[in-house]
Amino acid sequence: MRAARAAGLAVAVVCAAALSGAAAGTNVPGTTYVDKTAGFRITLPKTWELVPRSVAQVKQVVATLKKKASTVELADAYAEIIATAQGRSQITAYTLQAFEWPFVVVSTPILTEAYVLVVKTPRAYGKNDLKAIGDEFANALSANKGSKIVVPKEVDLPAGPAEYIIGTIPAGAVTTGIEWYLIPHGKAVYELGFQIDSTGLGTATLFTSIAQNFRFL
Repeated sequence: MRAARAAGLAVAVVCAAALSGAAAGTNVPGTTYVDKTAGFRITLPKTWELVPRSVAQVKQVVATLKKKASTVELADAYAEIIATAQGRSQITAYTLQAFEWPFVVVSTPILTEAYVLVVKTPRAYGKNDLKAIGDEFANALSANKGSKIVVPKEVDLPAGPAEYIIGTIPAGAVTTGIEWYLIPHGKAVYELGFQIDSTGLGTATLFTSIAQNFRFL
């Protein structure tokens, strides 16, 4: 059983062009999701699971999945997301959230995830604003004790110029690896983010592929 898809997303057909996987030369079949309200489309591996945009909806998904032994593990993955205050806050903050399924690495409590956060701005930001946007974001991440954030750099995506941030953040006994693309568009900055266990960050080429397939409507 697959979990309920997030409300407000229209599901397009499975993409003919596959995403690039972590291993060199591998292709990952993808599904494109369109959010007309937020004005973007994103292609994710078709096996990944979307997270509904309310805690109540996530709880409903967990309860449904718990009814079958074959989906209990997936139910537990959803339950983990809303088990902490930070996880619950992400449910309401992010426009889109999805996680890898099934787990490729089962020995870590850190889900491999993708997020889209849309931050409204008082004016339209452009290429000249990227450094300031990246520095502000990197400084906020660096405030976490033990974080190692690489100096942001500008990259060109098909969606437009973006500021790219990569680094690691300690999370108890484990360390989270993060990648973020900050993409100004109109009077908003779209934050396309990814997390993974830090041991897999160096080979997470799938994140780059998802960013390259991100588009505005």
